[in-house]
Order: sequence, then C-alpha cells, then structure tokens
Amino acid sequence: MKKVLIVGKNSFYYSEVSKLLKNNFLIYEISHLDINTNLFPEIKKWDIILIFCRVKKSIFFNRLFFNYSSELFILLSSRILDLPNTYRFYSYYKEKLQVENWFKSYCKNSLIIRSGTLEGGCPVYSKKNQFIECVTNSYNDTISLDLFSKHLILPNFLYRKLFSIKYIYILLRPFDIFYKYRPNFIYGYVYAISKHLIIKN
Repeated sequence: MKKVLIVGKNSFYYSEVSKLLKNNFLIYEISHLDINTNLFPEIKKWDIILIFCRVKKSIFFNRLFFNYSSELFILLSSRILDLPNTYRFYSYYKEKLQVENWFKSYCKNSLIIRSGTLEGGCPVYSKKNQFIECVTNSYNDTISLDLFSKHLILPNFLYRKLFSIKYIYILLRPFDIFYKYRPNFIYGYVYAISKHLIIKN
C-alpha cells in the first residue's frame, strides 16, 4: 500500500475525504506547522505528499521540499482558476493562481487537482469519489474535477444583468455580502463558475 503524507491534517476538505483516503493508502498526517522538521525520518521517500492546507508564502514550499521527499506532490487547488482571466480581480483567484505558480516553480513531479467545495457544503460542488480517483490514478498534470449543482438559487435580475458586463463584478461586493447570509444563493465567483463552467445537475 502506498505511503501518503497529508499536509494540512486540520483542513475541512481533508476531514471530508480522510476515510476514503485511508481505505486506499497508508496515511500519515502533519499540520502546515510541521514542515520545518521531518517528523518521519524513517521514511526516506513518500509515494505521495498531498497538500490540503492554505499556503500564504512561497517559503512554505521551500521548507516542505527541503524536509520531505516524494515521488509525487499533489496540491489541492480551486476551480476558480478555470474561469476566464477577466475574473482575476477576485482576491481568491489571485491567491490560488499565485500558489499554483509557486508550487510549479518549486516542484516538477507534481499534480494539481482543482476542485469545487465538496458535496454537501455548497450548491455548486465536486464529488469525493472523483477526487479519490484522481489521487489513486495520479500523474503529473493539472486536473479539474467535475462540478455539480443542486438547490441553486440565482441572485436577482439586476445583479445578473450587471454581472454580465465585463469587470462590473468588482463593484458588486456589497450585494455579495447580502447574499452571503441567504441560504443556497450563489453569488460572486461561485455565480461566475455557474455561468462559465459546465455544471452537471
């Protein structure tokens, strides 16, 4: 059974897929704070290192790759990066793009899995089984998980009309805050994803 090191043991996404991963791999876990020291020196080279935690600085990858060696590094990223780059002014878009660029610059034997929120957590979501399949049959590339939708409620007509105008989404943040507290409404970049990316019902 392949040895897999999880970086980001406290992440919500990992908590949702951990049981399935443990059915397929021999799992070891660390938090993002443990990358400065090798906690498992007896394992010289991992089969897979799977990164779930949020990365804020490029030095994270420097330290991780210095202390841990692996046949393959996998980074969990977001489907937001499959949107047209006209949406690059969303801070989440910029953050995820920067992290992917850092990751690719530090690591050649790598796989990036772009996912939505997992099923049960959002009206637009990806499925756990497809994530596990990508990890199990992993290879060096960038993979975008399918998106599905249910109980999806669109913003009002004015919001949708304004959103359709290029770059106007930047001015809609007050409306986004309003919709944030209304269950099952989609807004902001999730609404953009529902417009531009294939959604399977």
